[in-house]
Amino acid sequence: MTDDPRRDSKPVLIIQCGGAKQGAPNDGKQYPASELYTGSLWNTYRANNKPDLNFKPEPHHLYIISAKYGLIRGDDRIPHYNERMTLQRAKGMRHKLRTQIGQEGLDQVDPERIFYVGGIGSKEKPSPYLTALRGAGLSFTPLTEVYKEPGKRGGVGVNISALKKFLQLYRRCVDEALYRRCVDEAILRATKADRQVLTQQIAIENRRADLDFTEGIA
Repeated sequence: MTDDPRRDSKPVLIIQCGGAKQGAPNDGKQYPASELYTGSLWNTYRANNKPDLNFKPEPHHLYIISAKYGLIRGDDRIPHYNERMTLQRAKGMRHKLRTQIGQEGLDQVDPERIFYVGGIGSKEKPSPYLTALRGAGLSFTPLTEVYKEPGKRGGVGVNISALKKFLQLYRRCVDEALYRRCVDEAILRATKADRQVLTQQIAIENRRADLDFTEGIA
């Protein structure tokens, strides 16, 4: 595994799949999973996770909880499909999800680094995506709990708002001369839940910079 979440301190995002997709059933095409879905949540992810003139996104591990495939990586290639996540389906895929979680090593990752983006539901009727992940034994934090909006839970609008804040928080300046100022501003914006992950990333970047400098002298 070339991109192992157990071997670094990058945050892990798990985003639920969506009904709107590229292509059509049986069109014979394979799509990167992160590009297959075309709903507002996924459009928000892509729009805020690409470099621009001043910034590039901070790396993170992307996973998708899919009604058909279970837990998949953002760069896995899959065809168009039509499956709806129901509570019955969620309960039926628990064993599959446990296996996938173990294969990806997410059961060995600090739960404070794992964030879920998707429906929450209510105590009486929880989201089937949430039911599936928790039923498989995975510990994580819904991103809407990190970026709380008073009186709101896990609707699409709240998830979009939280996802924007998260992706913008973990961006860094392309211009290295401005990097320290960006870091300082990010720390000011960070919630308590984010700050530990952010400071870990800063420490890693500083170690890399020291190593590059030393190797340059050698």
